[in-house]
Amino acid sequence: MLRPWNPRRIYPQAGVIAGELDLPECRWESILDLCGAEQRGWFEDAGAPAGSLAEHRLVSAALGNERTVTVYTPPGFTADGGLARSW
Repeated sequence: MLRPWNPRRIYPQAGVIAGELDLPECRWESILDLCGAEQRGWFEDAGAPAGSLAEHRLVSAALGNERTVTVYTPPGFTADGGLARSW
């Protein structure tokens, strides 16, 4: 939905991930500004420990297809599902 009272817009990340690089502006996302708040970049390194991304193939018998899924695990995540806090 186009919000004329908020001219600050960003291309939707879901569109980028899906490879839809020509979405009309009415599908872009609004950016919320808080008056007087310190401006931060959307993709700046905030100094927090980084997790990791891993790609896996997911086969669906029900849908009859397969797809790539990306899984984020936080820093310190262990294979048994635990979380060893390192920060």
